[in-house]
Amino acid sequence: MTNQMTADEQQQITIRARALCALADADGHVNIAEGSLWLSTRSHMEAEYASDENVDETVSFSRAPYWIEMCGAEPIPILGPDDPDLLEYLL
Repeated sequence: MTNQMTADEQQQITIRARALCALADADGHVNIAEGSLWLSTRSHMEAEYASDENVDETVSFSRAPYWIEMCGAEPIPILGPDDPDLLEYLL
């Protein structure tokens, strides 16, 4: 996250990240950017990848409770609402 943000802006992004994690917990995943960026739970990722025959079976989602999914990219592990990778996507 950029150091040029005010404390209030940082707080607002953290609040949004917590809300997105709560929505993902409730539904398995949530859109961050319509049609191109999602926050998904570990269980959602495991279920999606288990049903996809084209996925490498060695992929393990156990290392993070959340994952960023993007079209055409490898999933990114997210450790929680304070994870810097998640916060970067919310800027």
